[in-house]
Parts: sequence; C-alpha cells; structure tokens
Amino acid sequence: MSYESTLPSAASFYVSTIPSLQNSSSLLLYAGNLPARAPATLLSKEPENDAHLYFLLEKARHLGGGPDGKRRLLLWFNGGPGCSSFDGVMMEIGSFRPSLAAKGSLEWTTPGGAWNEYTDVLFLDQPVGTGFSYVNTDGYAKTLEQAAQDVNYFLHRFLEIFPEYKKESGTEFFIAGESFAGQYIPYTAHAILSDPQSRLDLQGIVIGNGAIDPLSQAGSELDMMLEAGIWKAGDAKATKIKQRNALCEAEKRKITKGKHPQDIPVCENLLRDVINESLDSASGETRCINIYDVRLTDSHPACGMNWPPTLQATYDYLARNDVRDAFHVNKAKHPQAWIECNHRVSSGLRSDKSEASVVLLPGILDKGVKVMLFAGDQDLICNHIGIERLIDNLKWKGQTGWGSTPAPKRSWRVNNAHAGYWQEARGLTYVNVANASHMVGFDKPVEAHDMMLRFMGVDLMGAAGPSALIQSSLEGETDRKLIVAPAGAGAGTGTGSSGGLLGGIIGGATEDHRPMVVGADGKSEEEVAEQAKWAAYYNAGSAALIVILILVTVGTCILLRLRRQARRHNRYPHSPHLSSPRLNGGMGGSGIGGGGGAGGKSDQEMELERLVEEGEAAEDEDDDYYSNDDDDDDYDDKGASRRRTTGSGKHVTFEDRRRTGKGKGKSQLSSTSAGITSGTAAAGSGGASPSYRYRSGAEHGIGVREGEGAGAGDEQLFDVGEDEEDEPSSARR
Repeated sequence: MSYESTLPSAASFYVSTIPSLQNSSSLLLYAGNLPARAPATLLSKEPENDAHLYFLLEKARHLGGGPDGKRRLLLWFNGGPGCSSFDGVMMEIGSFRPSLAAKGSLEWTTPGGAWNEYTDVLFLDQPVGTGFSYVNTDGYAKTLEQAAQDVNYFLHRFLEIFPEYKKESGTEFFIAGESFAGQYIPYTAHAILSDPQSRLDLQGIVIGNGAIDPLSQAGSELDMMLEAGIWKAGDAKATKIKQRNALCEAEKRKITKGKHPQDIPVCENLLRDVINESLDSASGETRCINIYDVRLTDSHPACGMNWPPTLQATYDYLARNDVRDAFHVNKAKHPQAWIECNHRVSSGLRSDKSEASVVLLPGILDKGVKVMLFAGDQDLICNHIGIERLIDNLKWKGQTGWGSTPAPKRSWRVNNAHAGYWQEARGLTYVNVANASHMVGFDKPVEAHDMMLRFMGVDLMGAAGPSALIQSSLEGETDRKLIVAPAGAGAGTGTGSSGGLLGGIIGGATEDHRPMVVGADGKSEEEVAEQAKWAAYYNAGSAALIVILILVTVGTCILLRLRRQARRHNRYPHSPHLSSPRLNGGMGGSGIGGGGGAGGKSDQEMELERLVEEGEAAEDEDDDYYSNDDDDDDYDDKGASRRRTTGSGKHVTFEDRRRTGKGKGKSQLSSTSAGITSGTAAAGSGGASPSYRYRSGAEHGIGVREGEGAGAGDEQLFDVGEDEEDEPSSARR
C-alpha cells in the first residue's frame, strides 16, 4: 500500500471554535478531509478520482484517556448506506446537540451521555461521497470491500498525523456504529486485521440495531408489530403480512446453504408492506408507523424520515457558512449543502454481490476481537427479534448460538431503573436496551454510554466525570458505588490547602447527605444535571491530580502577585488569598462538600514559592494573564434563571444559585512530558468554587487558550437567521 509523501499537520485540523456553543473551548476537536485512496500514477489502472473522507475527532474530556490511564480511540459509522456520521455527532453520542429552542444553535448533551468522556471518538463520513466527504462522480465505492479498504487507507494517513493512536503507544482501538454500519464494521475490521502494516490495536467492534444478516433478520417485522401490540394475531392486516412472509421464507429456501446474500428482494419488500398496512387517515392526515420507533407515527410517506425531532435543526446548523468554516469543510470540493443521506453512495453499492457481513463475524471473534451487538427494543427496521435470531443461527468458536447451555439473561439497571439485559458467551455480547429506538444514543444517552464503558472495560471506581456518578448494576456483579461524604466535610483531612480543597472537590453529597445521582432517592435528572457536572471530581484518586493542577495554576498566580508586591516593599506580605477557606481549610464548598484542614502553608505552596524564587518568570505578563478585573465579570451575583435540557428533550427552568461570587477565572495550560496539558478554572471568590480540566492541543502544536469559569454544560441560546433547507432522503441510518 503506497501513501502520499506529505500531509498537513494536526494543528491545521484543529477546530478553534464551535459556533453557537457556550464554553466550547472546553472541547478539543479536530476536523477535515484526508485521502481515502492512493493518488493515480502513470501505471495505475484506476483513474484518479480524488477520494477524500471527512472526519471529526472529539478528544476525551478527561486526562490520560480513561480513569485507568489507557487511551482509547473509538471509530464511529452511521449507516444508510450513505448516511453521514454527523447523525452520531449531533443526535446520538457526541458532546453537543441542536437546540430546539433556538434554531441553528447548540446545547450540551445530557451529563454522562457523551461518549468522549473517557474515550477519543473519531466520527467518519464514509463511504466516499457521504456527508462532507467527496469524490468524483465515477469514484463511488462499488463494493463493501472497496469501502473498507478506503477506510483502512484513511486510517493509515490519520495515524501519520495523530501517532498517539498507534498500537505501540498503547492505544486500544474500537469500531462502533448502527444500522447499515452492521455491514461496514465487520468489513472494516476484516480489512484492518488482514493488513500486516496496520498500526491499530483492534480490541472490539460494536453494532447497534444493525443490518447484518438478511437471511436471519428478514421477516421479523410482523413479529415486532405483534410484540408491540399494534396488531394482533389473526387480524386482517397481520394475516396479509403473514402471507407475504411466506413468500419471503420460500425465497430464503432457494438460497444455497452457507451463502448469505446482502439482500433478498422479496423480503426487502416486507417493510414497505408493513408501512402500507399501517396507514391511517382518520385524523384527516395520512399517518404511518415510524420505522425507527414503533411507539410513534409519522406523516406519509416519511414514516420515520422526519425523526428524530432534532434532524431539521441539524440541517439548519450545518447549512451555516460559519459552521462549515469552523469544521474545515472543503467548500471547493463540497460546495453543496450537507445532506443526511446521499443516495448516490447507496446506488454505487446496489450492484454489490458481496456476502452479508455476518460471514466475517466468526473469523473476527477467532482473532480475539470482542463483538457486541445491541438493540433498542422499540425499533422496527432492524429490530431486536431479527438480531436475536441472527445470534441463534451464528456459529462461532465451535458452537452455534449461545451453546448447549444458553447464556443467562442478566438484568441491567442504570439509575435505579431497568435498562435492559445482557447476554455474553465466547467473546460475543448482546445487549437488549429497554424502551429505546433505532437510535439508542438519542433517547437513552446515559444508558448507551454506560453500556459502551462496560464493553470497553473502563473502570469508573477511580474516575472523575458525570458517568462516575451514575449508578449502574449488572446482575451477578458488584454494583458500582459512589464515594459520598457528608456536606461540609471532605472525605479525609489534610494540612494546609489540601484539606479544604479536597473537601470541596469530593464531597459529592446534597445538604441532606444524599448522593447526587440521577434517579436515586427520588432525585430527578433535572435536579441532578447541574450538580453532577461539578460533583464529578469526587474520588480521592482523581482529586489528588486535580489538587496538584489547581495548586500549580492558582498558586502560581498568587505567588507572582506576592513577588511583585515584595519587590515594592522588600518583603513578602501575608496574602489573604492564602488563608481563604478554599485553600487553607475551614469552610468547604456549599452543597458539593467541604473539608477541614489545619491552617498555614502546605508543602505544595512552599515548593511553589521556592520555584518562583529560583526561576525568574515574566511577572508582568503573567499578572495580566491572571488578572480578575471587574470588567471580566460574566456572572450575575443573584443567580440567573437558566434553561436546561433534560434527557427526554424537555426544557426546565430553575434558579442557578451555584455562583455566589463574582469574577471570571482563566486557565493557563501547563504541558506534561506526554504532551498532554491541563488547567483549571474557578468561578467566584465565595461559596462553591467548581473547577474543570482541559485537554490541550500542545501535542499537536496548539497553543494556550482561556477557559471561562462557567460550567461546560451551561447553555446560551442564540438567534440565527434562516438557512436553506434540504429534504432528508430515505435510507437506513
């Protein structure tokens, strides 16, 4: 495999701002196009077609990858074929989502729902021509194998720019996606595993509500309608579809044993037949079943293509020129507006005679790669019944299905509520997600993320972040538990600054000593969403790291001010900042937990003074950088009324009384030996003083930037103008 000699630097892909997203500086994103095929040469048999794939990389929000210190990279595909992975970015597993309240603007994903909390997530528009990817008209992929080779070529180029993801760096690699990605993912995994030059450590693949094996899955639509209670056995509509099913089964019997075609035309028509039988004009408007969620209906002929409700808002946002510029869309190669699903990509694969991807799963499992199939139990188009039949018919590692002793269905609970069940055997995991649609990440974001963290083996017992506060249990395993300290008392004491600071960080309890967990002790998601962001840093392991980071940044700021004053007065005066409750013990942060500690300077503070003495810093510039003038005040002393978005998409209004002090903190990012930098920002001089960390782009040449004291989940709604709209095309997402 040959590669181009030069590529742009990582810094050229850096997304410096995300338009209309409040506090977007707390995210570290890269985006742009990279080649998907080698350039044409005089000896090449294929014409040059300028094939490039578009990517968006969301770096993990917490330092060092997961809490166990492992870096993980997850590659995400949406389906179609030809549907953009911006569906995944903006409607399922990304950090931000379109706002329904302000057209064209964004809001933060429900705390605990974004998959980049502990994992770097790489969203890819593929095959070429999908989303913001581009290719000449005659260059669309003709087979699944070609599409997979394009992705593999792209990944080689990607690793040249981001070498930290190579397997020799210890990074674990996963591939995930949904729907028709059930075809893409096994083919891509096979291409990587078959490539002796691959530098990726592929650990697992994940397929949600996947179109994987038509031979097993086709014909399950009727069973799904009956299970959902929409029809009853013996009804005229059910009887008519049962007759059509018989034709499908007869066609299956004609297929050579051991063969698994990608599609069976007679069976493909069954979904259309179900839609036609679901038509209802009683309201004066012709309605039909939503093929992505049987609990819903839609106008005909969309029948689900207008769903989810944020789809049009995604179109509006991605149509903006400032957004296209920010995300480095190549306007010369892709001048047209973004569309969710490109039918030309689908048409290119229509004549593909490759076998369905199910034939690749046994070989992938044999190579030690884990496989997880999950299904929202309210989907129709790629429903859980068909996926369960697929598993029952699949032979891997010497046994068929779950084996002679079927794997038990283990109950799974999240936030004290039933979330579904798990089955596992011989490297394959199946998860049935309760009350979830085709797009599980859309309506069950917290559960979907918890599922993924379990599959990847992320240990949250030593973690910071909203997901660490979520109660999750799997039958037969010890529940994940919280470290909860009573309000006003940190978990443990310390001397100097460490006592009070630790208490404020890891308290994690309400005033009545209840843990701040969604759904626990009657607490709703709306009540906890804001608290969770700031109570996330609750455990001692993560708190120790945060303490050091805060001391370095805040302590340096204070000591630089002292040094300037000392030069004026030929001495170091005692600073009131060094005896404040936040640094020297005494009061803890209200509601988040405080802590007590002996007064006086800590070892860290004395070490900071020694470092300042030995190394002459540029005090004047640093003082300006750390200044906390009243002109910088962005907060309301009395607490502003803010809109929040719940996991269900509903908005609630509540009084934000967390900030009782004034001032805006700024963070200076300090590099480490690994090239990863971090910083903190504190809001207010009194009351609770929340802090948050950054991942910087220092390892890729990105410089220092500021971070406001407002929380990453704070939202600000913006008015935007009307943009040109495009109709969504019908395809599996």
